[in-house]
Amino acid sequence: EQYPSRSRRTESSMSHTAIQSRVLVAESDVEKAHQHTEWLSESYHAEPVATDTEVLGQLDALRPDVLLLDDAVLSIDQEDLLRIIDNKEYNLQIILIVDDVPDFDIVEAGFDTYVRRPLACERLRKTVTQSIHRAEYNKKLNELYTLTQQRAELDVSETVAASERGPRYAALTDRIDEVESEIDALLN
Repeated sequence: EQYPSRSRRTESSMSHTAIQSRVLVAESDVEKAHQHTEWLSESYHAEPVATDTEVLGQLDALRPDVLLLDDAVLSIDQEDLLRIIDNKEYNLQIILIVDDVPDFDIVEAGFDTYVRRPLACERLRKTVTQSIHRAEYNKKLNELYTLTQQRAELDVSETVAASERGPRYAALTDRIDEVESEIDALLN
């Protein structure tokens, strides 16, 4: 099942077309890795890996939007992996594959979403799609915050008189309206 977790800066994803969104499939079972990759390849650029060394290498090379992670792949601690991902500021959603219903230790570990085995094709696709939408939503919220802060600074600035704001100020306001509409669309 899915459990939302920590918030992380997520600036990639649905600003691309779906097929341009990248999914790294880290699965300890090679057959399952290829199966999950095949399922996801219909909608996304998906790549399989089998070890945490490959995961870390592909994070740099592929810059995925989503990491589908079987924790059996890890020879390092989950917290260490999350720390590496945060320190390098990879902007991705992490879906942890679990065998049982997640307990508090797993839920509090800091992954974005959890999916239980056995994985079914449609369930996996839906989970990845939801993760990409969540990443895009977070990205748009961050952009909206930045734009509204810029407008607020201009509104109180003595160096930018109301009469001097003109087209650039109007463009900023238009972009704020666009981002708000994009957020509404993502929520729907």
